[in-house]
Amino acid sequence: MTGTLDLVVTILAAVTVATVLWLVLKRATLLLVNSAVGILVLFAIDWFDVLSPAIPITLGAVLVCAFGGLPGVAVLIALHSIGLDA
Repeated sequence: MTGTLDLVVTILAAVTVATVLWLVLKRATLLLVNSAVGILVLFAIDWFDVLSPAIPITLGAVLVCAFGGLPGVAVLIALHSIGLDA
């Protein structure tokens, strides 16, 4: 009886760990893709001279895009349009 209970507990623990790991990796992948797209859009805006005075590519701008993704790029464009640069 104890062996069966141990087996059931082990299987439940393994399923729980696998589910949590899957959810964490799914979220991390989404954040990684969002960050990469944000940085690529920042460099594309600078490369194609979309804005008349270009947004300067600084460590702060790259970090905002890396942590914020596309919303970070939108924030940088909004700040740049009112005269503030990161």
